[in-house]
Amino acid sequence: MRILMILLATIFAANAAAQLSPAPLSADQDIVWAHAPYEMGECSICHVNSDPENPGGLVSSVNELCFSCHDIFEDMLAEM
Repeated sequence: MRILMILLATIFAANAAAQLSPAPLSADQDIVWAHAPYEMGECSICHVNSDPENPGGLVSSVNELCFSCHDIFEDMLAEM
């Protein structure tokens, strides 16, 4: 469990250092990291619209969305 927490902290720190954003990239930006639903064009998993040009708002809170697929994170946070 400790190794997983260290790995997650490293990933989050790397993402912050690279100033990553979940927003779509402009044409002049290179992809550094991308979330699988975004890569697959599945915007409607998290957003009210399935249109990548206009995804709209989120369908629920950020935590609910993340934990719906990444339940291990919820378990880890509960143990902290």
